[in-house]
Amino acid sequence: MMVTLNQNAKLQVLVCDNGGNNQYNGSTITYSTTNAVAGVLGSRADITRVDSLETATKEIMSRDRPHYALFVISSDHIKKGYGGMKIHEIKCFNPFLPQLIYGTDISRSNLVMGMRRGIRYDAEDQQQLATELMRIFYNPQTPIKNLTVAKFGGSSFDFDRQNPGTPNLRYVAEKIAEIKRVLPTQKNSKKGKNSPKPRIIATVGAGPLGDDIKDYTRNHDKVRAKFGNLIAAELDINLKKLACLMPDGSYKLLESEDFYFINKDNMAKVVLMGIAPHYILARDGIPLEDSDTHTIAIAELFGAKRVVLIKRADGIYSYDPNIGGFTSDFERWRRYQINNRRHPVVTVEDMLSGRISREGTNTSGERDGTLGHLMEDSGLEYFAGCKNVEEILVVHIAPEEMYIPAGENEFEHAVVPSESLVLNPAIGWKGILEQRIDDAFNGIALSKIVRSR
Repeated sequence: MMVTLNQNAKLQVLVCDNGGNNQYNGSTITYSTTNAVAGVLGSRADITRVDSLETATKEIMSRDRPHYALFVISSDHIKKGYGGMKIHEIKCFNPFLPQLIYGTDISRSNLVMGMRRGIRYDAEDQQQLATELMRIFYNPQTPIKNLTVAKFGGSSFDFDRQNPGTPNLRYVAEKIAEIKRVLPTQKNSKKGKNSPKPRIIATVGAGPLGDDIKDYTRNHDKVRAKFGNLIAAELDINLKKLACLMPDGSYKLLESEDFYFINKDNMAKVVLMGIAPHYILARDGIPLEDSDTHTIAIAELFGAKRVVLIKRADGIYSYDPNIGGFTSDFERWRRYQINNRRHPVVTVEDMLSGRISREGTNTSGERDGTLGHLMEDSGLEYFAGCKNVEEILVVHIAPEEMYIPAGENEFEHAVVPSESLVLNPAIGWKGILEQRIDDAFNGIALSKIVRSR
């Protein structure tokens, strides 16, 4: 299924409302909660109404995740404590679906119990409802200036696991924190003021455990329905692992539901965020497991022009530069790479049309039949429809992997022999890695993806 950005798509909202306290207007039941939601959202939403929590649960679970952008429950449905386990069941099925209680026909203790089960929002009247829905469907009206979104791809975690004691992942985490701290010196020529401080949102890929989950899903059909939830949980774990590598006080770890706290005045630290806001997933049909698409969606929402992908690849090649296996059989690998070339700039069409091969390889360098190497199709499709995001730059988590010795402190690129490098012993490969991260944040990389030429 193609994933595309569609800001005009209607939001699907489910309301559990059987007419409140049996209020009648003549012979017609007054659905107060449904009317309140419709009054706030207007033409932005398609509202489906059901009479009971049991029916609501069946309706939500009959749809692919994510489908509904919001679930609203009339407070009289749980005024006597009934329905807590249905709320919990919905939370387990889709942990990111916002659930909101509307109305006053509920005790404080029952409201608290509902929130323990999965309710995050409540509103007593339409004015409060409007405030809560502004948070749930938060959409910044102006881009956050000087914002870059950096994704620590799953392959960067692969490298970290396969090379114990190699601190590259920590080096990149610390470098990004440093970039965030450094004040820019470039003047804004129009106003004579300094450019705004760098603002950074960091996301992650699923990495090694994500591969385990994929294998587990292939082996067990019953797991397939929960695949997205499992990957989302793994993204959360990797985000917390990344936080452990960053300097104390340099980051702000946000639950995805807290995305409405992100604004130009609240980004003094690097923001760590796992998945895109749920309403965007529901509106644009983004699967929970597509972490590349989440990254692009986050960048587009907050107005980032640039996305930096930190991967176990230093660029975009005609075919996978690991074919042949540089870690398993170096000479065989070099033979396989004779006709390969790295492309400085490619378009979305180049990537999706097959002009660039995106078949993956296993740890031995053999083609494994996996597709979507470097970036998921859904992420590229989503990027094609963006207005804010202009480029995606690729940076290798370990540039030393792509170079072979050619003399004292001299190296040549294994796939691009004409590309030589003189290593300064004072900074070593760490210095090369940090420089390439710096360059990427300034729009310079060995390869980048653009929407079109």
